[in-house]
Amino acid sequence: MEVGHRIGLLPESAYRVFLQKRKRIDDEIKRLKKTRVKAAKINAIGFLTSEETADQTLEQLLKRPELGYERIEQLSRSTEVLSEELKGRVEIEIKYEGYILRQLKEVERFKKMENRTIPERFNYNDVTGLSREVCEKLSAIRPISVGQASRISGITPAALSILLVALERNRQNPQSVQGKP
Repeated sequence: MEVGHRIGLLPESAYRVFLQKRKRIDDEIKRLKKTRVKAAKINAIGFLTSEETADQTLEQLLKRPELGYERIEQLSRSTEVLSEELKGRVEIEIKYEGYILRQLKEVERFKKMENRTIPERFNYNDVTGLSREVCEKLSAIRPISVGQASRISGITPAALSILLVALERNRQNPQSVQGKP
């Protein structure tokens, strides 16, 4: 949304509505993260197992697969009235936070691979650990980056790791034979 607004594709009024929704979602997530509920209260409405005795935040409770936002509201209601859409967004962001962070890290790793160039005359045959098939494919296609190499059929994650190590060795010592220890 920010990019669409910045380049003029999103009207100011729609962008303001988006920012208001985003703020309400963020505020509610902050509230759920900081609001602690006594174990006795949680246990009284059947949210804890008998061996659990610790107080928990509403966020911790919402991360449980069996609990939804509507059950969390039984323990503590927001001071702000949230639409069903916003409640759903809050629940999704909290429940899937770990997955989202992992995906963002994966995107960053992919960007780094895209930017990691392979020298034009790099000799794949001298890289210890690459199979003959992988060497042949890389030599025939001559990818310009590790990201491009990763999209070649038959290039495994293990082969990419070996290639990255060889490229780093080559970068540190360009006089050495490519990839040889």
